[in-house]
Amino acid sequence: MPSVLKKFPNDPLPVSIVGGKGIYLFLQDGTELLDFTGGWTAHSVFGMGDQGLKDAINRQLDIYAHLDGNVWTNPLLDELAQLTVSQAPEGLNKVFFGGCNGSDAMEQAMKLSYHVHHDSGNPTKQKYIYRAQSFSGATLQTMSVSDLPILNFYNPIKPGGYIQIPEHNYLRLAHPNETQQEYLDRCANDLETAIIQNGPENIAAFCGETMMGALRGEVVPLPGYWKRMREICDNYNIHIILDEIYCGMSRPGEVYCCTYDDFTPDFIAIGKGCAGGYAPISAVVTKGIFEDVIANGTGRIQLGHTFAGYALGAAAMLETQKRVQTPEMLLHVRKMGQKIRSIIDSELSDHPFYVETRGRGLNSAFEYHCDNVHGFSLSLAQSMKSKHKILINAKWHRTTFTPAFIIDDSIVERVLSAYVNEFKSISRSWSGVIDSSVNVSRALGGVKPGA
Repeated sequence: MPSVLKKFPNDPLPVSIVGGKGIYLFLQDGTELLDFTGGWTAHSVFGMGDQGLKDAINRQLDIYAHLDGNVWTNPLLDELAQLTVSQAPEGLNKVFFGGCNGSDAMEQAMKLSYHVHHDSGNPTKQKYIYRAQSFSGATLQTMSVSDLPILNFYNPIKPGGYIQIPEHNYLRLAHPNETQQEYLDRCANDLETAIIQNGPENIAAFCGETMMGALRGEVVPLPGYWKRMREICDNYNIHIILDEIYCGMSRPGEVYCCTYDDFTPDFIAIGKGCAGGYAPISAVVTKGIFEDVIANGTGRIQLGHTFAGYALGAAAMLETQKRVQTPEMLLHVRKMGQKIRSIIDSELSDHPFYVETRGRGLNSAFEYHCDNVHGFSLSLAQSMKSKHKILINAKWHRTTFTPAFIIDDSIVERVLSAYVNEFKSISRSWSGVIDSSVNVSRALGGVKPGA
């Protein structure tokens, strides 16, 4: 029996990856796959085998792998922090390197929000508001501001103090003939009502993905949405914590996704691809005035982890951010994302299954609807893999396109040509019955299609 505790104990082990180069994966059985998912979870920025990232990690490794940041100073973190905030919204000028993954960063942002309120004389601000269909992490606290059905298993041990309001999704939730402005007013009322009902003196922060991401698939907020949320939160001394773990760090075509929304949150959680997928590191981007509050209050941040500010992760992140924050790379990301969405719209907008294409930069989603839409998505993904040797992320009610930044026009055209042909071919005979060879349990993960 293998010694690894399997996530899917009833499933056979998948084929092993024995190597890769760029966006291509080399499997143990000899198959070569084109990965158009960015490592499946969108963490891969430059693909596999990137020499610049390997060199950056090795240079740091020649100095040391990691030292405790409570005792020693790593000058690399200062350089990295300056670069990280160089294109941040106005007023965000500090970086807390507190963890190794996105869940760490999001939970630390929530704790820092409470800490700032506490040291400002508002210790009762202990609750958090979040939206339905959110996903912000897998620690107990971040689970509590997430709405992934499989996480309901942990409801008996989740902490309290979490308030859910409806998701922000004009496509799905607008009433018949309701204008965008009317829907925006209703979203604002949902937030303000929740604040008043629970007492503004009890609420620390409103938490949300800048774009509704992992569950709904790249739902772009309406123009003015986040500014409106900012006004409401300011009225009641409530922080805004943005989750940009998935949708930030240049993947949307701007360094910070909220740049599109022209407002300043109080905290931004970053992680996932910020180090290119080559080493674990995450961080919270926030305001220097909060450091002053804590300095004059409890005197220290009451958080600490062994691998906070992980040196090898910092080296990989610095190399990654130097390359992705350039105007040329940001323009390339925007162009590639627009090309993906434009091809789908051009080829499939008149298809009876078509619902919408959306996204920012290389966070793109194509939503469709049919009988057993999740089964259709899995059949589509299986066909792309088996017939074209292309890995795509198709599940539930949509296909999400989050490839590495190193793609070019020819790759996009190759992938989308195959995708459009398979979409049309499978849909012509689609009866809602899924191919028995498709591994539903692994792909579904307990989520109801379109839930």
